[in-house]
Amino acid sequence: MAERVGLFGQLLLGPLMERRAINRNAETLDSVEAKLGDLRETIKRQGDEIVHLRAMIVGLAEVIHRSVPFEQGDLEHAVTAALDALSPRSTVASGDPYRHGPTSDEPSPEAEEIEAAQALLAVAQRHHYAKEFAQARDVYQEIVARHPTTKQAAQARTQLDNLRGIKA
Repeated sequence: MAERVGLFGQLLLGPLMERRAINRNAETLDSVEAKLGDLRETIKRQGDEIVHLRAMIVGLAEVIHRSVPFEQGDLEHAVTAALDALSPRSTVASGDPYRHGPTSDEPSPEAEEIEAAQALLAVAQRHHYAKEFAQARDVYQEIVARHPTTKQAAQARTQLDNLRGIKA
């Protein structure tokens, strides 16, 4: 913070007090500029590290995708689970739109409901990939009916829309 010379200091010591204040302010400014430079270097290093980690993840995903085929739903579930495990828990009260809390009145689906919906979705996808469209359609409709608030129900609705034109 800048140092000021008071009226008493100006009257008694005048230019000497002003010079000292200027020198102290210059030292403070130099230290702030040095800290700013250090922060910029830290941010650059962290940015480079993030890019490197992203490249490792993309490379790893490509290798795994080439060696072992997997379903998109399984990947989304694994990514969601990892993101939940890695992200810090929010201590903010829910329902506060200014603090990014949920604002809808709908209750969030429970873990058991999500797991059940995922299991049904896996069954439906097996039928779908085997071109057993009638069975797949039945299971997708069951997901929408039993678990309407889950992400899997949204996926099931999309698949039902896709199956509309296909005769069983």
